[in-house]
Amino acid sequence: MATKDRITCHVLDTTAGRPARALRVQLTHTPPSAPDAGAPTAAATTPRTFESITDDDGRVKTWLPYSAATASGDVPVYTLDDVLGELAAEPTSRWTLRFDTGAYFEGQGAINRER
Repeated sequence: MATKDRITCHVLDTTAGRPARALRVQLTHTPPSAPDAGAPTAAATTPRTFESITDDDGRVKTWLPYSAATASGDVPVYTLDDVLGELAAEPTSRWTLRFDTGAYFEGQGAINRER
C-alpha cells in the first residue's frame, strides 16, 4: 500500500461527473500576518508551498516542495511532515489549496485561450 501525507486532497469534476485527473494543485502554509507573542517557529512564519498532480481517481496523496520560477534555483529540501512537525507546537495553522483549473479545463477542450 502506498504511503500518503497527513494532508490529502480529492477533486471531482462535476461538469463531467468524474474525478479530476491530472489537475495541478498547490498547498501553501500561510503564516499569520502578525506573529504571536513569544518565539514562533520558522515554519510558523515562513510560507511553505507544496505541489502535486491528481491521480486517476482525482486524489493527491503526496506533496512535493515547490520551487517558484523566481526562486534562486535551489530545490527546497523540506517535506510536508517536516513542516507539520514544526507547526505541532502552534495552536493553529492556516493552509491554502490552489487549483490550476484553467490549464485543466483547457486540456479537457472546455477553454480556448486563443482570441
